[in-house]
Amino acid sequence: MTPTPSVTPPPPTPTREACLETEGILFEAAFASAYLEAEVTYRIYFPPCYLQTQGRYPYVILLHGLEAPGQTPMTSQQWIDLGIIDALERGIVQGRLPPMVLVMPDGGQAAASNVFGRDESYENVILEEMIPALESEGSGYCLWGAPQGRVIAGISRGGFWAFEIAFRHPGVFSAVAGHSPFFDPQVPEAYDPIALAASQPAAELNQMRIMFDHGAADYVQADVQRFFNALRNRQIEHDYIVNPSGEHNDAYWSSHVAEYLDFYGFAWPRDPYELPGCLEPLR
Repeated sequence: MTPTPSVTPPPPTPTREACLETEGILFEAAFASAYLEAEVTYRIYFPPCYLQTQGRYPYVILLHGLEAPGQTPMTSQQWIDLGIIDALERGIVQGRLPPMVLVMPDGGQAAASNVFGRDESYENVILEEMIPALESEGSGYCLWGAPQGRVIAGISRGGFWAFEIAFRHPGVFSAVAGHSPFFDPQVPEAYDPIALAASQPAAELNQMRIMFDHGAADYVQADVQRFFNALRNRQIEHDYIVNPSGEHNDAYWSSHVAEYLDFYGFAWPRDPYELPGCLEPLR
């Protein structure tokens, strides 16, 4: 008789444990910036079940605004004070938002300065130092280090930087958002988001989802309208939202953080087990 060949059974499918956590983890970290010759601190938030599910989580870089003259310098605490973590955790528990990591750098003088092209520019610090530090194996984080796993957004001056960075490097992020973005008229055209909206290849900008908003009483409206016109004239897809009330302040932004999160996470899976695994190579 011909012996029946033995067949090795496939390994069992890993059990997906139900996630019962409702709160994530927030802590402060830093990376050494060779450009600034200083440490850059940032807050990073990991959503519920991040450790349990062992997935590569998508993440959002959230850039804060600048303080008004005479006020205490603005930091990443702005985003926390706006309630973005509470809004995200509520949305995850309700199944309305996907889990995501929030990265909130402290911009310091680099974010306040109109320095472009040189090593110490905020663009270079974010792109060439912070992102590689976050995604390196040595960081201990498990992030979805590919364009489809990255979003960048900012408030006021942070909104300017989000668009400046993303529009000059449209292949790095899947989406970009500016909340009451302040477009500085003193910025050279090569770094001005309004000029970039009118000059960068439309096909490249259309690779990203684009969103910006402000309240009806916000002083940035005239310049944001110019930005909108530049995008519309070139048929670059975008969401432009003018809310019926709201000024250029935390009260306005805090009332819309849940909507911002909806935009950031629109394309990401609600089920964390659908994310790439930490041990899987990214393609």
